Amino acid sequence: MGVRNVSILLFGMLGCGLLAIYFGKELNWDLANYHYYNPISFLQSRWNIDYWPSTLIHVHFTPTLDFLTYFLIHYFPPITTVFLLGAIHGINFWLIYAIAYALTDKRILLSLLLAALGLYGPTALPGIGSFQHDNLVSLFVLSFILCQITLWKAYAQDKLFSRKLFLFSGLILGVGVGCKLTTGLFIPAYVLSLICLSLPWRFKLKLILLFSASVTIGIILSSGYWMLFLWQQYQNPIYPLWNAVFHSPYFPAINWHDARFLPKTLSQVLFFPFYFSLDGRTNDVPFRDFRFAICYVLVIACGLQFIFSKMRRRKSNASLVITWFLLFFIFSYVFWQSYFSIMRYIVVLEMLSPILIYLLLTSLISDKTIAFAFVSLSFFFIAITLTPASMVRAPWYQADYFNVKLPSVVTLNQPSQTVLTPFPAYALQTHPRPQLYLIPFFPKNWRFIGISYTGMEYTLSNKLPALLQSNQSIYLLVTPTYLASMYQVAMKLGFVNHGHCYRVASDRQRITGEKLLLCAVSR
Repeated sequence: MGVRNVSILLFGMLGCGLLAIYFGKELNWDLANYHYYNPISFLQSRWNIDYWPSTLIHVHFTPTLDFLTYFLIHYFPPITTVFLLGAIHGINFWLIYAIAYALTDKRILLSLLLAALGLYGPTALPGIGSFQHDNLVSLFVLSFILCQITLWKAYAQDKLFSRKLFLFSGLILGVGVGCKLTTGLFIPAYVLSLICLSLPWRFKLKLILLFSASVTIGIILSSGYWMLFLWQQYQNPIYPLWNAVFHSPYFPAINWHDARFLPKTLSQVLFFPFYFSLDGRTNDVPFRDFRFAICYVLVIACGLQFIFSKMRRRKSNASLVITWFLLFFIFSYVFWQSYFSIMRYIVVLEMLSPILIYLLLTSLISDKTIAFAFVSLSFFFIAITLTPASMVRAPWYQADYFNVKLPSVVTLNQPSQTVLTPFPAYALQTHPRPQLYLIPFFPKNWRFIGISYTGMEYTLSNKLPALLQSNQSIYLLVTPTYLASMYQVAMKLGFVNHGHCYRVASDRQRITGEKLLLCAVSR
């Protein structure tokens, strides 16, 4: 790596680290729900203490990247934590630059612009310094893409093909998939893009087999330990996902996935980018961004141009590497729209879309001056119309990361206690706020039990009575909205309202304005 590459890498890391500090420490739903609790649960074997209903699916997700969450939050001051995480996310800037540099005939300034606009996206930008991990798994996917571009450029020029680099690219993608299973959409996208390339079938079949093997090894390296644990506990290595295949008795026999944002009508299926570009319906929080709508129009235009060229028997000028890049982008998007339609899961495509727009416009328009004008106009339009998705951020860094303040009753009660707390059902309808990040701040011998909710209706597990010891005080950890419902839960379990509620405070409560109560009940 030359001096220029190192300088661009350090610039991206420093810039994103400072941006993360400016944005504030992230206190989003996912962090409050499971990104901080999961690694602690694994390290302290809290699965033998706490009890969560099958509907609380997030505690079963691979905690590999969450170990970084725990390490940064636990061992560094908040401002250092945020800077370091943002700096790691800044590696994306260099990777986008390197991909753009390889695809644009080594134009440095253009590549830097494409990298900056790639990070200036509705989910990529607010994700800088966030523990949602989308800007972390993107490092693996972008590295895979960069390796593939290097491979296909060498193959197109000299018919040289590095098997070691190919296997490494599959390995690094597999590591990313193991860290976050939603990244798996890029696996079938790559296979289909490879099939569509004008290469000998025997060669393509060999590559598919090598790719499958290397990806599998990568997945095992990053999450094999967790898959083994889930198999031992639930007889499903990716529990609770794909349970219609594995038939774990602990979860309904369905292949659950979050389908809230999928297109609902035929017109939405056909023209989905024009819908979510306006209102950000593919995200929990609205955004506005037109890069995918522009890509959609340009892909259709290039498709028509290709068809007309074939009809006139003209040879296509598209290089092998650009053809692969376009096919991989299209197939990745199709799989995403068909199965997820959650914007964060294609943050990689969001980052790469400016490169695709540039390549498609310069392919459609032969006059370089006119093409440059349209590229500039498109990028300017994207930049001025962008409204990023918002995140829960705290712009202060005093004390520790969460600044949890527990009531004195917690420290006074030394014996083990049990806390009942409401959690959402996997239907993902209106649900209570998760509070798992608070658990590590309670005494280690306190047990937490989740009560499953869909809307304001709760479901009680048959195991609950056996988990509640008769000589224990029981507490409810709940927001005021669900307090009445939780008292009903306590009554059904044979407990009565003590009338004593204590305030639990943290920076998340302060920034969101929500109240959280710890209320005692007894037999």
